Amino acid sequence: MDIKVGVLIPRSDIFPLFPQQVLRGIKLAFEKQGMTPQFKVEDIGKAVIPDVVLGKANSLLMEEVDITFAWVGRRVAENLKELYKAAIKPLLLMGVSASVDTDDEMGAAPYIFSNSLDMWQSTLLLGKYVGQHYKGNVLNSIGFFECGYNFSALFAEGFENDENKIVATHISKKMEDVDFTETLPQMINDANPNLLTLFYSGIDADKVYDLCVKTGITKGLPIVTLGVGIAPYIGKDYPVISAQCWNTSMDNEANKDFVTSFESKYKVAPDAYTMVAYETALAVCNAISKIPDDGFDVDAFCKVLQASEISSPRGVMSFDSTTQKNRSFDTIINDGGKQTLMSLTADEVKGIVDSFATRIQAGWFNPYPCA
Repeated sequence: MDIKVGVLIPRSDIFPLFPQQVLRGIKLAFEKQGMTPQFKVEDIGKAVIPDVVLGKANSLLMEEVDITFAWVGRRVAENLKELYKAAIKPLLLMGVSASVDTDDEMGAAPYIFSNSLDMWQSTLLLGKYVGQHYKGNVLNSIGFFECGYNFSALFAEGFENDENKIVATHISKKMEDVDFTETLPQMINDANPNLLTLFYSGIDADKVYDLCVKTGITKGLPIVTLGVGIAPYIGKDYPVISAQCWNTSMDNEANKDFVTSFESKYKVAPDAYTMVAYETALAVCNAISKIPDDGFDVDAFCKVLQASEISSPRGVMSFDSTTQKNRSFDTIINDGGKQTLMSLTADEVKGIVDSFATRIQAGWFNPYPCA
């Protein structure tokens, strides 16, 4: 079957290789399934300006693409979904899902599907794990390009109780303007924390590691971070507790095959963003393989995708029949090499969503799709 695949892909200051890694993940999935679609790729800048994103999407639709993959900012997702529903074309949204308020990151039957890292759940569970195993005070340090009130509030939701407290929060400026050597040491001295949370990612995580950890500013305090910020610590003898729903060492055949194939082909390791793109494309390939091979039938494709389950790097992957969003995976807590699986029940998820919907949220909203 001849298939045209469109890709709306952003650029990122703190993830310079983000476009290449995501596109590589998509293409590898098709290649491993023996499919050779025609790809149409559109650069959508920072993915937060509606006119830019919708203009590029319309370019793809005028090229008569059959399926579109998109990694876009939350502020443009709703308009993009409406465009694809009107065009009667499948749209596969991808993202980190850092916010509890995820309505604009959900799919929309029958044409819109969404697959993400569900990072808000991992952040909450990271707080819960640290609260259970490390009693005392925490100092938060959060990057300008990170997820603002979502990371800090969700970590606090899991961590804080009568014994545990977040005693201070340090917010960086843009990294090119930052020098932590004065502000952070003073805050550590004043707050006297037992742990530090460093919520940074991409090249920002590397800079924070060099500025803080290598110079001794962190005083050997255990570092709490998310999986997207763990790279500078890998292979280093430093106490780190991290959380994410996927890592390269997950012991299942689909993940081993993905990591080995990707590293063999591209000579670099895949990251979590690559994995989401690969996993999403695997689900698409599976659905294509199960529809008649006499032209792309949109309705047949969507019906199969709605009902399908695949073996993915994270385990068994499928879409919720109501929201058309991926069903959540366990979060892997990595504590000094010891791995613990944690998850939220459906009732716990509903309780958090309902609670956060009525809260006054302190901090800032980050519209960028990668951090």
